[in-house]
Amino acid sequence: MKIKFDRSLFNKPFLKVIIFVGIAWSILFLGFVYYFFNVISKDVERHALWEKKIGWMIPAVNSVLKISNFFYFPTLFSPSDLPEYRIFIEDDELEELNENIQAVVQAGAITDENKDFVGITLEYEGESYEAKLRVRGDSYMHWRYPKKSWRIELKDGETIGGINEFNLIIPEDRQYVGEQYSNYVAQKLGLLVPHSEFIQLEINGKNQGVYFLVEQWSKEFLERNEKGGESNLYGASDDVKAINPDLNLFNDVRLWDKYTSNDLEPENSYADIAVLIETLKENDPVAFKEKIERILDVAAALKWQAHSVLMASRHQEKNHNIRLYFDRTIGKFILIPWDVGQGRPDTPIDSNYNPLVNKLLSVPEYVQRRNEILWDYVKDDEQSKDDQAYFSKTVDQMKAEFYRDYKKRPFNLSFDFWNHVQKRWIKERYMLIRNALKESEASTFMELGNLSMLHIVTNGFAGVSVEKIILEMEQGFKPENGEIPGQFFWDKNQNLIWDPEDETMGAASWNEQKQQFEFAMDSLIFNAERIIPEGTLETFALKNSHHHLFWVYPKLSTFPLKNVKVEMVNSITGESVIVQEDPMRWTENATFEYWDRMDESVDLFLKRHPSLVAVDGQVITFNSNEVTLSETLIVPVGIELDIQPGTVLKLGPGVSMISYGVIKALGTIEAPIAIQSAIAGQPWGVIGLAGKDSSGSRFDNVRLDNGKDAYINGVYYSGMFAAHSTAVDLNYCSFTQANADDAVNLKNSTGKIENSYFYNNHFDALDVDFPLDILIAENRFEDNGNDAIDVSGGEKILILNNRIRGSGDKGISVGEAANPFIINNLITDGNIGIAVKDSAEAKIAHVTILRNGVGVALYRKKKLFQGGMATIYNSILWENEVEVERDPDSTVNLHFSSVEGGFEDESVEEREPQFKSDGSSLLSGGNSDILATWLGVESMNVSFLGYSPEFNHEP
Repeated sequence: MKIKFDRSLFNKPFLKVIIFVGIAWSILFLGFVYYFFNVISKDVERHALWEKKIGWMIPAVNSVLKISNFFYFPTLFSPSDLPEYRIFIEDDELEELNENIQAVVQAGAITDENKDFVGITLEYEGESYEAKLRVRGDSYMHWRYPKKSWRIELKDGETIGGINEFNLIIPEDRQYVGEQYSNYVAQKLGLLVPHSEFIQLEINGKNQGVYFLVEQWSKEFLERNEKGGESNLYGASDDVKAINPDLNLFNDVRLWDKYTSNDLEPENSYADIAVLIETLKENDPVAFKEKIERILDVAAALKWQAHSVLMASRHQEKNHNIRLYFDRTIGKFILIPWDVGQGRPDTPIDSNYNPLVNKLLSVPEYVQRRNEILWDYVKDDEQSKDDQAYFSKTVDQMKAEFYRDYKKRPFNLSFDFWNHVQKRWIKERYMLIRNALKESEASTFMELGNLSMLHIVTNGFAGVSVEKIILEMEQGFKPENGEIPGQFFWDKNQNLIWDPEDETMGAASWNEQKQQFEFAMDSLIFNAERIIPEGTLETFALKNSHHHLFWVYPKLSTFPLKNVKVEMVNSITGESVIVQEDPMRWTENATFEYWDRMDESVDLFLKRHPSLVAVDGQVITFNSNEVTLSETLIVPVGIELDIQPGTVLKLGPGVSMISYGVIKALGTIEAPIAIQSAIAGQPWGVIGLAGKDSSGSRFDNVRLDNGKDAYINGVYYSGMFAAHSTAVDLNYCSFTQANADDAVNLKNSTGKIENSYFYNNHFDALDVDFPLDILIAENRFEDNGNDAIDVSGGEKILILNNRIRGSGDKGISVGEAANPFIINNLITDGNIGIAVKDSAEAKIAHVTILRNGVGVALYRKKKLFQGGMATIYNSILWENEVEVERDPDSTVNLHFSSVEGGFEDESVEEREPQFKSDGSSLLSGGNSDILATWLGVESMNVSFLGYSPEFNHEP
């Protein structure tokens, strides 16, 4: 049987129209897909421009393209593992929200006038939270269409996983999983990033699809990352967020807003940003390098910039997406990646998009370090494979929920295609960077004369490292008596004059076999000069970089030199560089108030302070045993200040001594050192140690009285004695009548505080924040206003053999995930003996806690943390109003101890101790092996408190 096809159907006008329309739509569909994925979507900047020009037709186009979602029908039944957030909005609040959104749409932007929240109830993992919500986003794509981006803030300081305020962003705004992948890379680089994840959202019972949840900038964000919550965290002001190309954040403090503020300054103080802006105006390269390292954490900034390079991103430009946190414990800014975006893999590595980046990359040492960070990441395929695997895993986690998200604008095919392209870009981008870092070239030319000069010219994306300078000698030459032919000096200041600023280079040796002298260089690295173009987003040009070494050798005229060669390697990869050598030629050859004092010379330092004299080179001391300072003294980097026994140092009101170098104040019992007020009753400032160059400082037999606090060069010193990011030992010292938060404060430091006396300080006696290795031993604390010992965070903490009496608050307080050992301490007559809070875990043994309001208290103070946990052995808790007090979030394990009123552990006895006059207990028994288990020491006689003298004399 034959089937006849009626060709006359093609003559029907209506059928011709249907066929024509079908073909036209097919061509339009395929053309749009090709153009979108192969032209527009590969360039973030063009994508944004395209949306502005033809954004009005996106809904219509998407409606047509969403027909392809039909092929994803089976995925509607795929399970989802994404966290679920449910929002409930009352009718009146919902009506107000819709009015607010309408106002935003009409205004074309979110402004202060329409940035209104409405009340909601938020449910997550079975918990209900009162919160408030508003629409968010700088561009119309966040609030014009059915699916909108939201800002949510929990009320009453509540948190979810330590987060109080967060954003729910439509995934396409962050390139689907692109920003999550970006954050993953940033964390591997050690950068600080807000928490982010994908979630599914429901509002009033209706599914809203998948969202990208990202933590909002807040005090809780900083504290959760062990940063000070009461510090300045900056972003662009709303005026700049319009992405006005004529505005530059780094030109004007008025273009910045604060997310969090420094509570030590007025709310409208922008002094730290002003210093940064002023620093960026410094045109002298050497001066700029010195100044920028005082106000910016350059090491972190270079990782931040390397991260942008890996992402092929220029989205953190001069007028938006910059986040700057000012860490007041170090007095420097830290850059935080935000809304980075992933660009085309062939995006130039270095281009003009951010003035701060331009200035940093004008310093060769910073280019070198940035390139080392990049090379460490892309030198092989390990990170590329890991990042691609993470990318795929993230897509797999959220794609099912995305496919069935009917409110989204994009169609499913675009989601799949875009993720495929982005994943491919990871490998291509890393390969491009790897190949660029292999590019380095060099040439040399030797001028011989009265003062010989070796010229080295370098170029290429990576620098070159000069490994060896070789002097090839004529055949038969033999050096006499091991003589070395002169010395090479690097013209460090690039003035073509041999002067004292030039640096001696290379240790020479004679190679008998090769008949040559070899000068081994030490880390002499040269990078090509980077020329910043005028046009925004234009690529940096690489320009030949010229460097010079002087060769000083008086006998050159009779020296049988055959040739000069230079061995160089790529400073990043270590691969040999082929050096183009020009023949050598004979020629004739004919330099914040105390901000600038941190690195001044010894001569200028002594001239500024007549009360000081040089002892030996960089070591200085006071020229009298009684000195009055009426002006703050800054000890520069590289200088050691020795304070002699018996010195009395009198400081005027508010006057401090801050050292960026080492201080050695070594008094004796017979001749202690005294640091006190010049005017009775008027507190001086602080004795402060700042940074690693002050490590090795020591204070023995020093008596500090009536100091306060200080805020100098961007760093707040909260203690009469303060040490930040350093190593210091305090021994046989006394600290009395401190007027600020702490008598002694250590931050991010190591050291020992031993055999010292803390008496009658107004607030905390000893405050240690995030120590790296600290011993607090054999000290006495009496009648201090708040805590005797307060430890927050840190590791390797041993609190041993201390005697504490009459603390206004706590004898020993540990919190913020600290893990101390508290051994053999006597704590009496205070408010609380030992407090363990906020995820701290304390191991306590051989302590006597007597006559306090509460013996041991365990609790959760900050919602950011969990409760406290303590394990206690061989201890006495007696005559306290409450022996052990704990909240539901905290736990205590108490063993082999004597507790008045008893305790639930069967090893605990209610056996009244018999105290000797010296305060030690006559009780015996307990677990004699616990110290060996905890600390690795031999077992000891157990007496709950081995020895604790009376409080009847000073040390």
